This record gives sequence, structure tokens and C-alpha cells, in this order.
Amino acid sequence: MLVEALKQTYDCYQKMQTAKQVAEAWFNAAERIYTCCPKNGTGKVLLRAYPGCETGDKNSTYGVLHCVLGVSARKQGVGTVCINAANVLWEYKEFRTIFEWLPPEINKSGGKGFEGWLRDTKDDIESVNRGYFTDRKEDCIPASCHR
Repeated sequence: MLVEALKQTYDCYQKMQTAKQVAEAWFNAAERIYTCCPKNGTGKVLLRAYPGCETGDKNSTYGVLHCVLGVSARKQGVGTVCINAANVLWEYKEFRTIFEWLPPEINKSGGKGFEGWLRDTKDDIESVNRGYFTDRKEDCIPASCHR
């Protein structure tokens, strides 16, 4: 039983690694195609420069790269348990770099603080899961971005 669980865990890891590579390759190509118009009226910017396109920040519709990762994961055959476990483990790995998340009065390097980490984690997981239930990578592009 333990051996089977380890096999499934490794299979999940491999599929998520492949999905990540596919998502990054697609995003790197898309960033040269799409231009976006930020809400603050700063003119047109490339997709990568659009606020939050990689991170899921609230300044954009949602994180394009995370959404595309979700689309790619489902196409790689990743199940819902795997995608959620991978999300949680990734965010835990980020949390372990605790000095980045300490409040600014303690961490002079400009970390987000614990509350910032929680908001970012929620946004990231929502973006990946939104993508998981999206059929096309192109549907991850914010409405204010065009070819």
C-alpha cells in the first residue's frame, strides 16, 4: 500500500513538472503576442508586464501563468487531488522561506508579511484551479489584453 501511494505521488510530481514546462513555454510565446491595457491608463504593455499576470495579484483578472498551469495539468491527466496537493505543497515550500514573510518591521528586505503570503496563496490556488476547469489556455488571458 505504501509503495502504491509513493508511485502515485511520483506520478503526480512528474505530471505537474511536465504541465509547468508546457505552461511556461506557452506563456513565454504568448507574452510576445498579447498587449494589455492596464486599468490605470498607463498605455499598452506586454502580457508579462501586465500587473499580476504571473502571480495572480488582484490588480489583474487573475494570474495567467497559474491559470495556464491548471489547463496544462488537466491535459497531462492530473487529477483534482494531485493538483490541490501540488498547490498546497508549493505554497508550503514558499512559506518555509520564513524571513521573506516576516512583517516589514522585522524583515528589512521588504517581505510581504504573513497576511500578504496568505492573500498571495489564496490568489495563486484560485488561479490554478480556475485554469484546471478552463478548456483553452487562451481563455486565461485577461479581457484587456489583445493580439
